[in-house]
Amino acid sequence: MYYMIMKQPIELPIASMDKGDSFFVPCIEYDEVRREAALIAKDFKFDLRIERVVHNGFYGVRIWRI
Repeated sequence: MYYMIMKQPIELPIASMDKGDSFFVPCIEYDEVRREAALIAKDFKFDLRIERVVHNGFYGVRIWRI
């Protein structure tokens, strides 16, 4: 059986982050999320830390503003 994986848009609330804030993005497309977050952070001149994590049983990315 084939399953079609559909990409869904996600909102990355980077613009509203203060230093020390973080959020989790459930995903398997780590590189895509990382790339998009880096582009947004560059516009705001923010430094981010981005790591692959498992949160409550879901694979994804945690993004911190540092």
